[in-house]
Amino acid sequence: MTAANLPGPTVTELNASEWKQAVQEALDKLHITYQQLVEMARARQFDSLEAQKLWISIGEFDK
Repeated sequence: MTAANLPGPTVTELNASEWKQAVQEALDKLHITYQQLVEMARARQFDSLEAQKLWISIGEFDK
């Protein structure tokens, strides 16, 4: 498959409630809390690649 044949990004718009629910579901899947994710980010030491990718995706937000 060449770069020209790759699908483009998928964008899904969420309202604030849906965003919080999606974040919580992602945290639950990783068995961590948002506060634990924040601590990992501050220490720059994530428990898993998935946790790091989640942080990159959501960063800090007013939970």
